[in-house]
Amino acid sequence: MLQWVWEELRKRAGVPLLYAPSLPLLHNPFLPCVADGIASHLIDKMHLHTFADLFPNGKFIPPPASEEGGTVPFSELFLYHRLRAACRTLFDSFPDAPPVFTALEAVVSSPSPRKLVTRIYRHMQNMAPEVTPKSMLYWNEKLQPEITEEQWEFCCGQLAELSPNYKLRLIHFKYLHRFYRTLISLRKMGLRETDECWRCGSASASFLHIAWSCPRLKGYWSQIFVSVNQIVGRSDVPSPLLGLLGYVKDTPPTVRRLHALLLLFAKRRVGNHLG
Repeated sequence: MLQWVWEELRKRAGVPLLYAPSLPLLHNPFLPCVADGIASHLIDKMHLHTFADLFPNGKFIPPPASEEGGTVPFSELFLYHRLRAACRTLFDSFPDAPPVFTALEAVVSSPSPRKLVTRIYRHMQNMAPEVTPKSMLYWNEKLQPEITEEQWEFCCGQLAELSPNYKLRLIHFKYLHRFYRTLISLRKMGLRETDECWRCGSASASFLHIAWSCPRLKGYWSQIFVSVNQIVGRSDVPSPLLGLLGYVKDTPPTVRRLHALLLLFAKRRVGNHLG
């Protein structure tokens, strides 16, 4: 059966008699491009030992499969496409060859080595899954409803639009990413004996507590929102999304920057006590 498959393959793809089914893949002087395109761990995983293993049932082997529904390592996909490109170079064509190169295959088989590493790295970045920032995950855990990606991108974009003053930008940045030292972190560093809030005495005072939800701050933020609403002509309800993260996208563009700056000055005063 194997010999028949090999004969059909040889007729369809023009494989010379030199490449017999039992020909080993590695350490073979007749197959330098194929041997260079695979690694030992890929051979072990895909059970590739002889040349016939590349064309089971007359078709080129499929890409390596992931285990337990996970993601196939990029290195294995890279080696697989190098192997397939090497076979194309060797035979000009072979069964089950897709008419169009994949993006990675086009990079690997490019005749020009110019900036090859850069192009491969860029392709790896495009393949990498998007990672949610840790700061956004924190705010998602604390805020109800959760902050959306569109809201988070707007809040981060405020850094460049708030003010040319870098000190004011830094305040907004530190609130977004919680760069202020909390009582919990100070206790862990041995700089405080307790993590109780110095305002209300609550235990385990988190960043959100000392910046927003402390009962002693409730009156402060309520008055801030009353005053700011009167200035910008709004009727916003106090919320950390607006007060701490500066999400003022719903404010008319004519007073949006003023709205954001007023809230920034309000949280700067709170931040003076955070360290």
